[in-house]
Amino acid sequence: AKAGVALAAKMQKGGKGKERAFTFTGALLVGKAAHFLKDYDTAEYFYEFCAETATRLESGEKMVESYAGLLDLYLDAKRYGDAADVCERFIEVKGPREVDNARDYFLEKLVQSRALQG
Repeated sequence: AKAGVALAAKMQKGGKGKERAFTFTGALLVGKAAHFLKDYDTAEYFYEFCAETATRLESGEKMVESYAGLLDLYLDAKRYGDAADVCERFIEVKGPREVDNARDYFLEKLVQSRALQG
């Protein structure tokens, strides 16, 4: 599985713009696999790609899913400052109804991240 994630990252990083190897769904799956394997740098790359893509598409459900993945990644890696930054980014994002519905969750996680940060 690690070799597959590494190959997927190489393919994705090799493409530019629309020539990237993965669309949102594929990138999210690879990001989750990398997260599970504790390949945090690769997972971060794919989750960030997903967050950018979802925001550009103005897809609320995809925005929530990708930002939540990024948040979970940072919390698992004990990168509480980055987790708080993701929460702040999400809270400031203007988006569809799904984004508005998830703001309270990200606000709660922001408080938790700041508390864990010390």
